[in-house]
Amino acid sequence: MSSNPIKQYLRTFGFRLNLWYAGIFTLSGAAMFYFLYWMLANAVLQKDLAVLQNQIRDYSRIYRDGGAPALRRWLKERKRTGELKSFFVRITTPSDREVFLEASEKWLEFDAYQMGALVFKSRDFLRIPEPEEEDLLLAYSQLSNGYILVAGKSMDNQETWLEPFRRVFVGAMIPVVLLGFSGGAFLAWRSMKPVRQISSAVQSIIDTGKLDQRVALPPTEDELTQLARLFNRMLEHNQRLIGSMRESLDNVAHDLRTPLTRLRNAAESALREDNVSEQTASEALADCMEESERVLTMIDTLMSVAEAEAGVMKLKLVPTDLSQILRESFDLYEHVAEDKSLVVQLNSSSGMIATADPQRVRIVFANLVDNAMKYTPERGKIVASIKRMDDLIVLQLQDSGPGIAEKDMEKIWDRLFRADKSRSQRGLGLGLSLVKAIVEAHEGYVEVKSQLGRGSVFTVAFKARLDEGKPEDAPQKQLA
Repeated sequence: MSSNPIKQYLRTFGFRLNLWYAGIFTLSGAAMFYFLYWMLANAVLQKDLAVLQNQIRDYSRIYRDGGAPALRRWLKERKRTGELKSFFVRITTPSDREVFLEASEKWLEFDAYQMGALVFKSRDFLRIPEPEEEDLLLAYSQLSNGYILVAGKSMDNQETWLEPFRRVFVGAMIPVVLLGFSGGAFLAWRSMKPVRQISSAVQSIIDTGKLDQRVALPPTEDELTQLARLFNRMLEHNQRLIGSMRESLDNVAHDLRTPLTRLRNAAESALREDNVSEQTASEALADCMEESERVLTMIDTLMSVAEAEAGVMKLKLVPTDLSQILRESFDLYEHVAEDKSLVVQLNSSSGMIATADPQRVRIVFANLVDNAMKYTPERGKIVASIKRMDDLIVLQLQDSGPGIAEKDMEKIWDRLFRADKSRSQRGLGLGLSLVKAIVEAHEGYVEVKSQLGRGSVFTVAFKARLDEGKPEDAPQKQLA
């Protein structure tokens, strides 16, 4: 990268913006001058043309009253007194035979003797430019006897009006260009301020590694302000995401430490003995297998949640009886309910068919039932109901557990999140996050309502099967 600041500035977007503004401003000023110049030149032309038309009427009247001698005497008299400095008068017959000609010296130098009526066939007047002198203006009229009168004069007034205007333009364009560049530089600097602030925030994040930098929002509501606002929202999202990742890593380290420590302790205990019996070695291997299975389960669950959140979870969608899967889930935890003397009430009817992946749905229901059984105290009550609402099959699972604190209501869906009071309960802290990921992969929704001391109500909704079909017998559809 070049260290020359001028070259660096010439490559910036701000300089190109300044150049565009100055160019458009200068071209606009030049276009305005050209328009005014054209208007003034046209006004001068119309004025000279009006004077020439008046002269033609005088020529016609004098020729009609006194003929060619009277017209010649009148022209000589006006030329002697200086009233006519430049004139051209030519009269011809309809066949272009010349019958009268008088002109000043300037017109004698110009070959105007061929200016007959045919020249004006498609125009009312003719303007002949002269490179070093005033332009010449010609017009014609038909006399009462059928003869053609062609008259001309020099446009001496045009340069008198236009020359000062051109000098003013040349003098005015210099400050116009300077104003265009200075104004463009100021507007480019003001317009690029949010971009500079974003660059400064990014550079600060790179230098410090902290995501707490924010871009100050200007009072205007333009596109760059929206860009700055979106950039701040992106920083907030990334900050929350990185904070969540750090918290997840802390939780992973905390939750993996226990099974790995147990696994190592079991192996060390078996190796510490001199003569390890077959039973001791078998127990140590069983403990190692149990703890390694716990670690693998945590890793598999984390990968499943990640797949669902990334939208790549593979689903085998078939017509699925959700009420049957719910009953199977409660049957699986029947011994837990008996041990804790729980009252389980299941309100369900057959025919609750949804388009879903049966294996994934079993994981969802099993996690929710396990969660309810785990946190409902002895002799508590669990009520589950499943019903159809419009195009959805909705499951509601209510328990009489301790409830969820309001500050933890949104966090329970996060991976590896476990409230402080739940640390004593055996678990990975991944069940609810996996539930949410699977349900949303089915384009359904899950929510919870809870009050401390009054239990919780979990609601899960899947899309209902709209056409008839036998559960789990339809052809499978693979989604990724």
